[in-house]
Amino acid sequence: MNKFPQIFLIDDNKIDLLINKVLIENINAELVINSFMYPIEAIQFFSNLELKTTELEKNIIFLDYCMPKLDGYQFMELFKEIDPSIKKHFEIYVVSSTIDPDEIKKIKDHECCKDFIYKPLNADLINSLIKIKSD
Repeated sequence: MNKFPQIFLIDDNKIDLLINKVLIENINAELVINSFMYPIEAIQFFSNLELKTTELEKNIIFLDYCMPKLDGYQFMELFKEIDPSIKKHFEIYVVSSTIDPDEIKKIKDHECCKDFIYKPLNADLINSLIKIKSD
């Protein structure tokens, strides 16, 4: 079993992906980081996973909310259809700069959303999530 969770970054912004990847690597170089610019590719990836690739109880998905073609909410709608034996190994943290309380409530109320995080990601938050998952 892996000691640390795998991290999955889903964001249509190449610069945000790079910044977040470097931030996470600086926190812990042992972490496996998977990045997707296109949410549909991430859905295909998760749909095709086999159980042996999800050995850790909970892996972390940082999901950008505001993306073209397939936004974070639509992603979660597709994610909830994934095989439950795979889906249970992932926690989705929706990342956004929105301040609209109705939008935030809608996101947080989705069954696939573990929590809502305001952009940008920061080292303290990531560290606390990694520590919780690896204990």
